[in-house]
Amino acid sequence: MPNQPKMVHTDCVVCGESFQTAAYNLKRGQGRYCSTACRYSNNRKEVNCYYCKKKFTKRTSRVALSKNHFCSQKCKYDAASDTKHPYSTGPAQKDGKHTYRARAMRLKEQKCVRCGFDEHIELLDVDHIDSDRNNNSIDNLQVLCVTCHAIKTRKPNIF
Repeated sequence: MPNQPKMVHTDCVVCGESFQTAAYNLKRGQGRYCSTACRYSNNRKEVNCYYCKKKFTKRTSRVALSKNHFCSQKCKYDAASDTKHPYSTGPAQKDGKHTYRARAMRLKEQKCVRCGFDEHIELLDVDHIDSDRNNNSIDNLQVLCVTCHAIKTRKPNIF
């Protein structure tokens, strides 16, 4: 019969409950918790959500990585969208630079202004006439097919 390890009584460092563990575990620095729940709860810290102020727990290794903690992705998105919040990255774009294609396709004829291609709308691009991507006024936008857009944008150096 194999040797049985010497068992000792010790107290859990989290909840204080008395339990038995092998003596060699204590020598190796283990055997300090009565259960895995106590073991993992000792490695967590309570923090407040940076947006909604709700309390939640997070692993201590993660707490040190950032000063802004969010209880959910929704809170993080809401904080980034809220113009009054310090975490704000600005309001969600409803109109402006992210929708210039949709506006141009809605307000202009869905047809290439150079060659007249209109068979597949998916192959139509919206081009900035003055090549300034920040100038999204409707007067600065034109509809081009992908071929005409590539020729206009890349301007091949023939000579």
